[in-house]
Amino acid sequence: MKVEPEQSEQNPYIGLEHVTSWTGQLLMLNDQHEPESLCNSFHAGTVLLGKLRPYLAKAFCADFNGLCSTEFLVLKPVAYQQRYLFYLLLTNEVISLIHSSTFGARANWGFVGALHLPIPSTPRPTQLNPHSLVQTSKTNPKHTAALCASTQCSPATRYNHQ
Repeated sequence: MKVEPEQSEQNPYIGLEHVTSWTGQLLMLNDQHEPESLCNSFHAGTVLLGKLRPYLAKAFCADFNGLCSTEFLVLKPVAYQQRYLFYLLLTNEVISLIHSSTFGARANWGFVGALHLPIPSTPRPTQLNPHSLVQTSKTNPKHTAALCASTQCSPATRYNHQ
């Protein structure tokens, strides 16, 4: 959801500069930093995926509510567990796919939302290695699913874009 700065209450703000590439670690947030323009809101349980220069592989697993730059896609896991989706999005294969779709320097949500990503076949996807599942999904299409391309998602959706 888009939020104007004056509607931001006292939620922490995360910019791309606050997230480390490939690890998703959150750098220290400056309590003084307030958004200057339109931003996205996110909630605990969502995954933030940087869309500006996607080859930098910036993603974050939110465990609190807050605001973020509009240069993040805010993804709400539906059929995936949050951590599994986070690690899957940070694989070389997925980052390369997303980077190949960039228009200018930004990832396209239409492309990201339509990606076919592996669906774990065990009840504990957080214990799986997403790297091996990407390889498995190339040989077994039953273990892949397209992601929704809008906030109006079908029951087969694996996560929503907020």
